[in-house]
Amino acid sequence: MENISVSTVLDANDWRALNRASRLKLWSPASAKMRILIRAPFILIIVLVLAGMIWLRTDREMLALVVGILGTYLLVAIQAQVAQRLAAPQPGGLFFGPTRYLFSADGIEVERGDSGSRVQWHKVLSVESTPTHVFIWLTQTLAYPVPGRDLSAGRTTALLAERLRAFMAQSRAVAAGGVVVSPDFSVPPPTPASLPAPPRVTVAQELGAVGKLLLLLRSADASRLIGSDRAIALLGFIALVIWLPLDWFIYPGPMDFTLEQIGGLSFVAAGLLALAWILARLSVPRIEYRRVLLIVVAAAFIAIAGSTVFSLLAERWVPGTAALLIVTVYAMLYFKFALRALGGFIQTRALLIGAGATFLFIVMMDRLYINPTLWVYTGDEDTGLDGGTNYQDAWKRIEDLQFDQRARIDAQVAQIVTQSAPGAQMYFVGFAGYGEERVFAREIELAGRRVAERYEAGAREILLINDRRDLEKYPLATVRALRHTLASLGKAMDSEDVLFLALSSHGDEDATLSISNAGMMPGELDAQQVADALRESGIRWKVIVISACHAGSFIESLADDHTIVLTAAAADRTSFGCADDRDLTYFGEAFYRDALPKAASLRAAFDAAKASIVQREKAEGIEASDPQAHFGAALEAKLAALSSAAAR
Repeated sequence: MENISVSTVLDANDWRALNRASRLKLWSPASAKMRILIRAPFILIIVLVLAGMIWLRTDREMLALVVGILGTYLLVAIQAQVAQRLAAPQPGGLFFGPTRYLFSADGIEVERGDSGSRVQWHKVLSVESTPTHVFIWLTQTLAYPVPGRDLSAGRTTALLAERLRAFMAQSRAVAAGGVVVSPDFSVPPPTPASLPAPPRVTVAQELGAVGKLLLLLRSADASRLIGSDRAIALLGFIALVIWLPLDWFIYPGPMDFTLEQIGGLSFVAAGLLALAWILARLSVPRIEYRRVLLIVVAAAFIAIAGSTVFSLLAERWVPGTAALLIVTVYAMLYFKFALRALGGFIQTRALLIGAGATFLFIVMMDRLYINPTLWVYTGDEDTGLDGGTNYQDAWKRIEDLQFDQRARIDAQVAQIVTQSAPGAQMYFVGFAGYGEERVFAREIELAGRRVAERYEAGAREILLINDRRDLEKYPLATVRALRHTLASLGKAMDSEDVLFLALSSHGDEDATLSISNAGMMPGELDAQQVADALRESGIRWKVIVISACHAGSFIESLADDHTIVLTAAAADRTSFGCADDRDLTYFGEAFYRDALPKAASLRAAFDAAKASIVQREKAEGIEASDPQAHFGAALEAKLAALSSAAAR
């Protein structure tokens, strides 16, 4: 068997790779008992932190728990880094610098500058390979690292490791037979020209290796994950072909395909490129970027499956959360196996930072209202209207409709007057301001139904709704329409009647709600305008529910003893769930859908909704929206009597 010679220059990357391989051997012993003993201190730390939090029972247990666990992990990680730096070899020592390995049937010769050593094969514990190195283990933590970068053409680390194991086997066979074979170092290593060219990896083979990784199969061949342009492009195309019909499937209602919203997909593509860079940059040893990009693009299939399942189960809290957790764990396992296949080690640092970056990216998409879809509701491509043909038609149609708004509101008020009954009654006015997302229109429709069920207000209801899907079903939600509606109702209502005003839209910290619709100039409804319209209407008793970000900023302008104000968020906080693919916001689900039908009072409904929202936001790890309320004592007493009368 011919001798093998490898000349290289060992550097800091080789030292880090050796340390990573040593830690992997220590943390993955064959004995289950040893694995438990090694992990026991870290498990004990987590148990102690949990026990301490249960004993202290602070108001923010989850936050303190996360901080405690992360703090412990960081301290251990920092200590490990400091110890590793102190143990690092010094420049000019025996590790760094030019090194020559000579392997033969008789043993290993190592030449390092002015020093040298010789080891016989029976002193070697094992030979292991990664895609970047071959490690010849002399003890559990000490090894000769042989970088794969300096192997002759056609040789891989796996092939070299196989040849070295053959030397070990031959040496043991010779020792068993009592025959001593003198090493023959005169045989030169084979020249690159005499070695066969490495086999060409086809796109099909590359996709097959990716498929095995996606199935979490350890048999995936990392040598086929070369990250070719064709494989990356084909994976991206297949993911898009699968995503488009699934995205259409999870949206309710008729949908049309459009390329005008391709910006959302471009944003996601940029995120994939950034994630691949983070994982490649933080892996030790560093992995080639295009190979990491291949596995990141392949992970889009996991994201598509998870997004589809979660969307279908979004209205069912427990199954939806369980599905999200399963997909997250599956994705982490996928990246763990994929990076280990490419780099030879478990890349803990890259995984944790990559996961954090992905979470921040998803939060940013939500805050910026970026929806990676190419589907819009039927007729929305050019105008946002059903049956519209172009932008000018949309403006003309809105203009015609706005002329008719006062007459439509007057007709509804007149109908309410004819149906009014004696005694204190509840009147409902709903206002959905932002028409580009259907969630606000649906929430106001549900609010009207819930108030009608609880207070028998179905015959005394007026809805002002902006909805790009249908401009003619309800009067449009504008400042002038709200002012006219309240003024008209003020004349029709008795002095003891109660108004339930529900507002839903995007909100801002300056106490404003967005007013927008297809073909309509964007505008705002502010807290002072609402207060002025109510004062001018003469309506004394008022329940005002505002479902919007920063809705708490409205309370100061609207609160008095005859008014109850409920808001989805504090003045300095955002609320959640206001996306076009949702039926209700988080507040709408908790208050209108779940709490209001069953609660004994409006206060009880608000408290139940707030508790539900707090629990949900903690589980999702998002900043609390902190819903706020003002309860006018006089109105609370009046509502109790009104609910009793409705129940009879």
